[in-house]
Amino acid sequence: DGEQWRGGPPPRGGPGGEPMALMEGAAIMLYLCGKYPDRGFYPSDVRLRSECLQWLFWQVGSQGPMTGNFGHFMVYAPPGQVGARNYGVARYGMEVQRLLDVLERHLAGNGDFRGSAG
Repeated sequence: DGEQWRGGPPPRGGPGGEPMALMEGAAIMLYLCGKYPDRGFYPSDVRLRSECLQWLFWQVGSQGPMTGNFGHFMVYAPPGQVGARNYGVARYGMEVQRLLDVLERHLAGNGDFRGSAG
């Protein structure tokens, strides 16, 4: 009817073509994996599927929040609160470096997240 969607995520085509609201990146990824199984996003092998889910949850629970926290302290910390800014940048900066090291080591040994050599 042309009315704009307001107040949340826009509805998407769900089962039977009925609108279905989707929010949060991991939920959207899992929905798309189920909707398009022929695209190769979600492995059929149980071990590879488990690894894929672990990396998805790693991103949602670690990489995303920690880089967000680092960015907040780096960009938005009040200029008059240098101690708090420095603490946040050091704390979350070190954690982001650790997480990126975990990611680099995985990619160096595996190439990608689908079990394809790099």
